[in-house]
Amino acid sequence: MAYSGTDNVTGTESVMDETCKMAFSRLPRLLSHPFFSLPAFPTSSVLVFAISATSLCSAATQETEVGIGISLLEDGAAIYAPVHIGAHWRVEPVVSLERVEHKQDGKDAFQRELALGVGGFYRYPLSDDRAEAYVGARFMLLRRDETEHNSMAAVEYRMDSEYRGHQSNALVGVDYYFSDAFSIGGEVGLEYTEYDVEFHDELMGTDKANVSDTRTRSNLIARYYF
Repeated sequence: MAYSGTDNVTGTESVMDETCKMAFSRLPRLLSHPFFSLPAFPTSSVLVFAISATSLCSAATQETEVGIGISLLEDGAAIYAPVHIGAHWRVEPVVSLERVEHKQDGKDAFQRELALGVGGFYRYPLSDDRAEAYVGARFMLLRRDETEHNSMAAVEYRMDSEYRGHQSNALVGVDYYFSDAFSIGGEVGLEYTEYDVEFHDELMGTDKANVSDTRTRSNLIARYYF
């Protein structure tokens, strides 16, 4: 795992420090913008934004390595942006999209879920110099929309469901580097998901609920570093 950060020049560090200070001084004003009060951005989105901003500013003044990663999900894919900070830390923003659509005998079902989040991990080398383990957590904001339509029932109906929630993952994983720039990693962990759900049924009207779920999860991620 060759860390490809370049030597910092004192003048460059000073410029980056001033840039970060200016950005953080304007952060409250930015987060008060009406854009962040939209239903798609719950209050917890401020946490994701703040963690990402802090990480990027830290990375700007330390030896870093930046990459891109992909993971195939059951009905979509996730894109990662790993940032190695120093010899042991990784900050990893992620966005994922899953989409499912079924049409059969007058019954239509559609589901789409968008997730946006960030993870933080501590990395440490294993005995094999091309492998390293990591441990940490990933936090995601979730937005899922579902539609069911049945035109063959005695009474035609349609139901729309809106899920807004968050997901927390405690993870451990191992990356194997096939070269200095390319790795494939496997991770396992415990996943907690919670949604606030609003149902819109043409026959029964509108209803609301809160649902949660805890399960184990596993994942394979391919990463390439520049």
